[in-house]
Amino acid sequence: GQTRLDTLGLSKEIVRSIVGPVMEAGFSGIFLIVSNPVDLIAQDVWKLSGLPKSQVIGTGTALDSSRLKYVLSRVTGYDQHSITAYMLGEHGNSQFAAWSNVYFGGKPLSQLAMEQPERFAFDYAELEAEARKGGYVTYAGKHCTEFAVADAACRLVRAVISNEHYITACSTLLTGEYGEEGFFISLPCVVGADGVEEVMRLDLSDAEIDEFRKSCAHVKENLART
Repeated sequence: GQTRLDTLGLSKEIVRSIVGPVMEAGFSGIFLIVSNPVDLIAQDVWKLSGLPKSQVIGTGTALDSSRLKYVLSRVTGYDQHSITAYMLGEHGNSQFAAWSNVYFGGKPLSQLAMEQPERFAFDYAELEAEARKGGYVTYAGKHCTEFAVADAACRLVRAVISNEHYITACSTLLTGEYGEEGFFISLPCVVGADGVEEVMRLDLSDAEIDEFRKSCAHVKENLART
């Protein structure tokens, strides 16, 4: 019956009990944050550790982006690994789909919707909601959600260990992207041996930038409460 935000107090206590001793032991690696609310906890870990921002990564909307690709695969029939799509913003109810940057084999969704309306004229809001609420559906069926996010976390670990320079949505510290800075939220990032090596700035539509700023405002509001 808890929301992601309801777990904040306990998660902060656990993080504070771990990060200090780990840093005192000489740690200089990368923290990968899975605990909810992940954007706020990643911020805590970054501040407590004193590490460069690149070395603190939140799983963020990596899993939500995978869910979006899954639903797009289901309704179009294309393999999800051939689809580029991202859920961006807070790992929570204010996240949104960057529809202007959805591609199938390099071809933009907007073009495909004109060429094949019978195949691509789906309800964007409905699919976005399905990706956003995927965790609740999983919980209703399995009474747990750790397996899916573990898969997303393992994928990020592999990107670091193998120095893949893998591009995925994940939670990182903003440093001026779309006019926002000073807190963690999800954008597409290049992940390799040094952690978040680069933040990709997508050409978002005006409506998507508005959604992103609303999501940022929600994260900042939650930070102000802590």
